Amino acid sequence: EITPFRGAMSELVDAILATSRKPQPTLAVAAALSGMAAAVPKCYRYRDGSRFGLYHLIMSPTGSGKEHIEKAAAEIAIEAGAHMISGSLSSGQGIEDEMLAGNDKPNLMIVSEAGHFMQSLNGDGRNQQSHLTHLMHLILQAYSASSTRLRTRALAGKPSKDIPNPVLHVFGASTPEKLSEVLRPENLSEGFLNRMLVVMGKANVGMIRGVDQFKVPEHIRAAQFDFMRMPSDDVVVTIDQSAWKDEDRIMRRYDAPAEDEGMRQLMARSYEKVMRIAGTLAVWDMTKDKLTPTVTVDHLRWAENYVDAANQTMYRFMNEFLFDERVHKDAKKILDSID
Repeated sequence: EITPFRGAMSELVDAILATSRKPQPTLAVAAALSGMAAAVPKCYRYRDGSRFGLYHLIMSPTGSGKEHIEKAAAEIAIEAGAHMISGSLSSGQGIEDEMLAGNDKPNLMIVSEAGHFMQSLNGDGRNQQSHLTHLMHLILQAYSASSTRLRTRALAGKPSKDIPNPVLHVFGASTPEKLSEVLRPENLSEGFLNRMLVVMGKANVGMIRGVDQFKVPEHIRAAQFDFMRMPSDDVVVTIDQSAWKDEDRIMRRYDAPAEDEGMRQLMARSYEKVMRIAGTLAVWDMTKDKLTPTVTVDHLRWAENYVDAANQTMYRFMNEFLFDERVHKDAKKILDSID
């Protein structure tokens, strides 16, 4: 079980759990983090221009409370002014159009049936439709393009356009069984699973009656959202000097030479995910008296623990549902290094 970061995240998690008929603490942390990340305006960036888009993949059995978790993540983002993208869109062009319509806001795409979504994306490799191929390409590209720009697809009578510094957040949910049917080893090698923060919910969670509707606590809305929206120019998120050694350690740890391609693929995006989470926490730690977000040791270490937990969850899923024995052994080596 993941302990929420102090402050606003802890309060959001408490509010999510208090309004859930089937409380899922670990999923509540994922919902809070995803909503908090989507609440961060595009003007906040690191020195290299990168922003803080996060891709979450929630796995939990049918009837275990996933819908409440999705709604909570969306509510946090909406209250902060993020642009919502429907997870039912079936083409990359549709997502591009939505991102253009978002008027320079961060975008959150909720994918309630991530298993069916992935089934459409993967399809039959021999007969993959071009619009689905482009959709997968767009999701991969949007994750990496926040420091530059995303060029939309040119269509007949419709010239391509630039989306400067695109920020896309994805929050997908499905059952482990459905994902095991539709995910392929290629989803790791092409970079899709590497980008995901994978979080597993519990089965057989007891139901609670008489719960209220989830709402973002009023004091968080008043204290956080207003001044987070204030800047009109880019704001550079800095790394506190006391955190430099920790950042270097994390970078070296995830960039350690791999014995084979499988290990390298699994760990390739971990440092990047740590920094995106840490940047999100730093922005949320701002106060009206301190409007320059600074990543601290606390931010880095919480983010590192979260990414490690997500990697371990991915390994357990792979071990139980997905890949062959050789890849299981490769992943186990990685987890041993984490421990």
